[in-house]
Amino acid sequence: YRTSGPGNESEDLDKGCASLANFVAECELLEARRVDLLSSERLLDLPISTYPELKEMHGELQKLKPIYDLYTEQKSARQDWACILWKDAKLGDLVSSTREFINRFRQRPRRMRALPAARMLNTILKNFLESLLLIQNLKDDAMRDRHWKQLMEKTGISFDMDPQTFTLEGVFAMQLHQFADVISMVVSNAQREVVIEKNLEDIKNIWLEMRFSISPYTKCNKEPCFILASVEEPSQIMEDHMMSLQSIGASRHATPFLAIVRQWERDLTIVSDTLDVSHTSFIG
Repeated sequence: YRTSGPGNESEDLDKGCASLANFVAECELLEARRVDLLSSERLLDLPISTYPELKEMHGELQKLKPIYDLYTEQKSARQDWACILWKDAKLGDLVSSTREFINRFRQRPRRMRALPAARMLNTILKNFLESLLLIQNLKDDAMRDRHWKQLMEKTGISFDMDPQTFTLEGVFAMQLHQFADVISMVVSNAQREVVIEKNLEDIKNIWLEMRFSISPYTKCNKEPCFILASVEEPSQIMEDHMMSLQSIGASRHATPFLAIVRQWERDLTIVSDTLDVSHTSFIG
């Protein structure tokens, strides 16, 4: 009991739970035996045996039980949470529940919290809370499939990203508290990339809605023909967008969008050439 009992378990609390159950059962058998012997001693008027080791073990097991009960309860909660779909996960609720587990642990007597098994439980709870806080960052709207793939590569854990089957189980398995720096980098990059994504979307929408005015060309000798009217505003917009595209293309966060950037540069070059030609040509 002193060397391998549940109070000394500091690595595998599941093993400690099994050990606790075994020693509790053994202690109950020994206690029943002690009661029988006590009756015999009294009957025969013999000195009463105290069995201090048994009493001490019983007391320690009573102190350990709340620790292992708390471990079992939080483990069961985590197993339930692991089944929640990512898209439905309310991580704030999970964070609050985990903090409540930690508060309940801290309410245990200091001597109890100093046991190896208790210190291990404290580490498990703190690591899980840290992971949940990091997982909250992964809920950022800027996160895309490519960012999740980066995380899988860094953590060595792969899972299906189908929103209909993607649960918290895969995220929990990543042990994200070990990869705080990686998550910070991935989320930060995602946030910068989404700015680029939005800028490109704005450029696209502006040109989709762009309207050019035309006016009659009076020097046309045959049937009526038209030329582009003032192109100063479209030309200025085009120049601004070309500068924006150059800036985006130079960013280290533009890699996922380089093909789009290059295509827009080609398209706007054609627009620029067309606007230049409009000063000297007309449509008949």
